Amino acid sequence: MSNARLKRLHNAIETLAKDAGLELVEATCTGNDCRTHVHVFVHGDQGVSAKQLARLHRAVEASIEENDLLIPGSFQLELSTPGVKRPLKSARDFERNIGREVHVFLDEPFAGELEWEGFIVASKDPFLELKVEGEIRKIPVSQIDFGKLLIAKNFRSPKKKKKRKKKSSQSGRRQAQV
Repeated sequence: MSNARLKRLHNAIETLAKDAGLELVEATCTGNDCRTHVHVFVHGDQGVSAKQLARLHRAVEASIEENDLLIPGSFQLELSTPGVKRPLKSARDFERNIGREVHVFLDEPFAGELEWEGFIVASKDPFLELKVEGEIRKIPVSQIDFGKLLIAKNFRSPKKKKKRKKKSSQSGRRQAQV
C-alpha cells in the first residue's frame, strides 16, 4: 500500500474519530493490497462505549469503501481501545495517566539512567514530571522512547485479623476475651 494511500486512510479515520468525540491513538495496516487488516485504537476521556465503537466502525468502513482507500471487500477492520498494556508514547498518553505509576524507557540517559519508575505528576511539553522516591524529576519528553503503566497485582486491602477466642487448657471450653 502506498504512503499516500496510508496517509489518506489515517486522515479519514482521525476525522471520523474526532467527529465521534474520540481521539485516534493509533491506526495500523498489515497485509497487502489483496488482504489488508486495519487496526484502529481510539480513546475517549470518559472511556469508550461499545455503541461508540460500533458507530465508528460503520463510519470508517463506509469511508474506506466510498473513498476507495482500500480494495472493497479485501480488508478486515478492527476497532478497540488501547488497553493498559499499550506503550505510552505521546505527551497526551502521559497526560491521560497523571497520578498513575509508570516505568519510562529512554533513548538516551537522563541523570545517568536509561529507565525511570515513578508517579506521573504532570506532562507539560517539553517535560514529563515524575515523582521518584519523593523527588520530582523533569524528564525531557524528547528523550522518552516509551512508558508502561505499572498495574498493582493485588487491589484488595489487607484483611484485618480476627481476634480468636482462646480455649481453656483445663476444660477445653472457649473463654470470651475481656
